[in-house]
Amino acid sequence: MAKKVASVNVKIIYCDPCGWRPNAEEISSSLKAAYGDKISVILEASGGGKFEVFVAENPIFSRLKAGRFPSLEEIKNGIEGEQREAGQESKKERY
Repeated sequence: MAKKVASVNVKIIYCDPCGWRPNAEEISSSLKAAYGDKISVILEASGGGKFEVFVAENPIFSRLKAGRFPSLEEIKNGIEGEQREAGQESKKERY
C-alpha cells in the first residue's frame, strides 16, 4: 500500500563508472513501490564516486559526505521531512 504523501520529485545522481546504477535502480523501485504514483524518480549518471539523493531539489544524502550508501529508511525519512516542510511553507504563504 502506498504511503500518503503529496506528489514528490526525487533525483538520484550515481557514479556510472563505479557501477552504481543497480543501487540507484533498486532504490528507485523501492520508492515507487512505497509511494506509488505520488513519486517520480529521476536517475542521473555522473562520475567521481557520487551517489546523491535530492528531494524537491534539496539534498538529503551524499555518499561522498557519509562514506556509505543511504538506507531506504533514510531516504523515506528525507521525503517525509521535505513534505512536512513544504506543508508548513504553503500554510505560511496563505497568511
